Amino acid sequence: MENEKPLVSIITTAYNSEKWIRTLADSILAQDYPNLEWVVVNDGSTDSTESIVFEYRDRFAALEGRTLKVKYIKQANAGLGPATITGMQNISGAYFTQIDSDNYYKSGAITKLYEALSSHPDALFAQADCQGFRIVDGKEVPAIRFSYAYGIDSDLMNKNEDPLFYFAQEKKAFLFGLWFVDTEKYRQVNPTLLFTPLKKLQDFQILGQLYASGKKVYVPEVLLMMYFRPGSLSQDSVTDPQTFDETFNAGRSSIDFLQIPNEQKERAKAFIGFRYAKSVLSETREQRNWPVFRRYLKFVVSARKSYPVLNSIGQSRSYYYWSYRFYPLRKLIRRFFKKK
Repeated sequence: MENEKPLVSIITTAYNSEKWIRTLADSILAQDYPNLEWVVVNDGSTDSTESIVFEYRDRFAALEGRTLKVKYIKQANAGLGPATITGMQNISGAYFTQIDSDNYYKSGAITKLYEALSSHPDALFAQADCQGFRIVDGKEVPAIRFSYAYGIDSDLMNKNEDPLFYFAQEKKAFLFGLWFVDTEKYRQVNPTLLFTPLKKLQDFQILGQLYASGKKVYVPEVLLMMYFRPGSLSQDSVTDPQTFDETFNAGRSSIDFLQIPNEQKERAKAFIGFRYAKSVLSETREQRNWPVFRRYLKFVVSARKSYPVLNSIGQSRSYYYWSYRFYPLRKLIRRFFKKK
């Protein structure tokens, strides 16, 4: 029967989300998948987030012909990473996914992800694309579309010959999007469902674990809408070198929670660090922070030496070095031609 499909848990962390969590709740209500659990972690909200969630809990419970229940957890404010861990450790579903309180699902998103993953029994997780948007004069205005393919042929990517290699070459925007996980398979490699938590960028830790330990299915379609909200954690730019280091270390240390061979762990740490180090090179070049730039460039060079397959990604050491040195001149030239 249709309503006997496996339970899917949707994790949402919420902090003072009264302005937008209704849109998310409505998108969950509109899903055609018949067996859902919405796990809401209220991370110390002081607004009406709780009462809104309770309102939808009652509406969900009154539905006929499908199961849509709410599991509500309230805790002191701890940040996005710890709140996500709380949510993950309270799921009941055979599958789980995560969505921020200011985003929402496109119609049919959960069904499409479930069908993609369940039709590939060797895969651990599925991913789909995301469309960014802003609110201008009360209307949604499309912004950047984030795709997990980035010019890589989706059929080739789905062969999963080396998932970590694809992880290493994805651009900075890979953090945005939608992932959908087989819970039992994930527990086999990460029984505690733990990662190294930060106040934001929890996807970096979780996706690193997933790519390090299993295969994925890519759904080349926008299934999630992401609100580019001023002041949100995901939209804050990273400028503090300490934050670079915290994120870099957290992404690599999260691999230690996995029950995989040590050789596989070390390779995962190198590839994850390589992917992140490339983005830091770009950021610190613009900031003119030579000590941090040089430190991460050394890591890129070291990772390539240990794993030559990485030589095909990005640019050479000389390119990065000279791009740093000549970056102010390049900006000046661009500004000159722009004025013309």
